[in-house]
Amino acid sequence: LDGYQGGSSGHRTPQRRTEGSPTGASVEPSFSSPPGEASAKRLMRSVTTAQDVDALLDVYYAGAPGFNAIHYSGLWVTLRKLARRERRGLLDARRRDRLRPVCEATTSMIAAGRMPPRVLSNIMHAMAAADLSGAGPYRQGGDAC
Repeated sequence: LDGYQGGSSGHRTPQRRTEGSPTGASVEPSFSSPPGEASAKRLMRSVTTAQDVDALLDVYYAGAPGFNAIHYSGLWVTLRKLARRERRGLLDARRRDRLRPVCEATTSMIAAGRMPPRVLSNIMHAMAAADLSGAGPYRQGGDAC
């Protein structure tokens, strides 16, 4: 930090000078996201803005390799929201087949200990609120997904 810029309130905020700037003008520091973080944010935005369950599942299948615990949480919370809105069979045979890999991937992340407690709580709450229990991939031998 090479200098301070005073504001009208009398507070002084640190400023940076640009290297190689002919005038040495001060500039605000850049807070841009790293490339991986930007794509993770775009993926999460796609998850949370899906307009229906089928579109949400399309997003999952297109971006599944890039999903982390937060993405799975967003997926289940969005699924709950869409399930309430649509009120048509989430557990029909076609959707059950499409949801099974999502459930299995979520379960494997939980079993591997890669879900922080708060994220796990959000997922379980979303599943319960969407009434995704008792049928299809959500119960196998009495174990909920």
